[in-house]
Amino acid sequence: MHAQRERTVKLMLLALFIAFAVIQLVGELVDPVFIIAMVKIMPVLVLGVFLVMMGGRKVTTLVLGFIASATGDVLLALEPVLKGNMFIFGLLAFLLAHIFFIITFARIAKWNPKRIPAAVGVLLFAGLLLSQVLQQAGGLKLPVAIYGLFLVSMAISAIFAVQKSVLLGIGGAIFVSSDGSLAWNRFVGQFAGSGFVIMATYYVAQLLLARGFLFEIGAVKDQWSAAPEAVADAPQA
Repeated sequence: MHAQRERTVKLMLLALFIAFAVIQLVGELVDPVFIIAMVKIMPVLVLGVFLVMMGGRKVTTLVLGFIASATGDVLLALEPVLKGNMFIFGLLAFLLAHIFFIITFARIAKWNPKRIPAAVGVLLFAGLLLSQVLQQAGGLKLPVAIYGLFLVSMAISAIFAVQKSVLLGIGGAIFVSSDGSLAWNRFVGQFAGSGFVIMATYYVAQLLLARGFLFEIGAVKDQWSAAPEAVADAPQA
């Protein structure tokens, strides 16, 4: 098992080298925006590979969500140079990602009254933010509202999927704040450092969702992120 995992890591590193080399070469021939778009999705794709290595078939729908997210990243990044409304297509890609996330988390979610405050907090934050965004969304009000509904559903499903690790719930909440920052910057008003804030929270959210889910299904051990009740129920040494 160890040798197989080591071989997989070596192959992944080689694949990353080839991928970055191809991206750079194609970008030199096409447009620098292409390089930005491709580099933008590499962290998410690497997380997808990590998930497959650690979780196997148990993480299939989560990986599909990451692939859909990466597709949305590319579409939004290429929006300035491609004709047509890439924002709508990017929105649809992320909507599909959240559907996969919801399916993934719903499989392990359990009713727990202790999760209600966190779920309500996310719902209130998203509702207040969305009410401001929709006032400025113009003809995109309906698709943005629908997307917001699925985004919040994903976050709440992640919160109720928390049995062992709080990372999963935190990841869902941070995803809401990331997309909220993007929507605010696009429709309400741009703010300094928006690009950094949006992408930093986005990458952190994806990492926490991946790591948290792996812990929930027992693919990794991560006691420092354990939910309080999981720590309380753990046998004492």
